[in-house]
Amino acid sequence: HQRFRRDIREIGSTLGSAGIEVMLLKGAALNLAAYPDANRLMSDVDIAVPRSQLRQAIEALERAGWRANFRNLDLLPMVTHACQFYRGDSQRDLHWEFFHGRPLDPEVMADIWQSARTTVLDGITYRLLSPECGLIHTCEHGLRYNPTPPTRWLADAFFQLRYGGAIDWHARTAVKRRRIIRRK
Repeated sequence: HQRFRRDIREIGSTLGSAGIEVMLLKGAALNLAAYPDANRLMSDVDIAVPRSQLRQAIEALERAGWRANFRNLDLLPMVTHACQFYRGDSQRDLHWEFFHGRPLDPEVMADIWQSARTTVLDGITYRLLSPECGLIHTCEHGLRYNPTPPTRWLADAFFQLRYGGAIDWHARTAVKRRRIIRRK
């Protein structure tokens, strides 16, 4: 966990100094917002940046010695939702979309970023998904195949409901409805 905290601090500093907004996702966000007396195990650090800052984020990571697992980084936004970066024993996933293979309408993405909360960790400001979007994000990840049993997402959903902030169920329904309507 100390290594992950170091990685979070470094990514926040690296991207923040380049003027890039950083949102913590999955375990990194859950450890701050939903697990008040424990740490959720993580195998990497997941972050998101606005799609409009993706190229700048990739360049900043590369300058800091991180290497992507994709060769043609210019094609990334057209073929996937995130990219893994490696350096030494550390891994981080850089996201610009919140769901696997489901690009969201730019208006919906803007709403998600606008509704995000801010938090400060080690003197660096990060964004966290709103409680509603965080729960949707957790549930979507729990439904996907993963070699690590996905039951951990059930615990994450429970702790988000209990400690992650009040859920505005009307907002959650509106996000879901808007997303479904946009996809038709």
